[in-house]
Amino acid sequence: MKNEITMALIQISSTDNVEENFKQIYKLISEIPQNVDWVVLPENALYMRIDNDAPQVTFDLSEKYFHQLQELCKEKQFPVLLGSVPVRKANKVYNSTVVVNAVNSAAIYDKIHLFDVDVKGEKS
Repeated sequence: MKNEITMALIQISSTDNVEENFKQIYKLISEIPQNVDWVVLPENALYMRIDNDAPQVTFDLSEKYFHQLQELCKEKQFPVLLGSVPVRKANKVYNSTVVVNAVNSAAIYDKIHLFDVDVKGEKS
């Protein structure tokens, strides 16, 4: 058993263009050597809402992006963690961490307790 984990951390400047973001993500992951154990992407890597008046983009885990990432994970033999994705399930949207690997198209953790803030005299 290895005592070390090799991680590739990807920093990108996401926009509100999902297709362009995904192309950039796919290209960067494709360039990573196979000797890494994990690839980690930041929150909002697939979509960053730029215009507050624009409709919120959400993702279903059956979408092509996750299947294409799974195929890439099979080829490269490492999992990919997306820090935060707005996932749509049962008419609700969750802020979810998504892991894609060679076996599962996506495993998710729905963030249900995002943070605590105590603001004196204010609701939080």
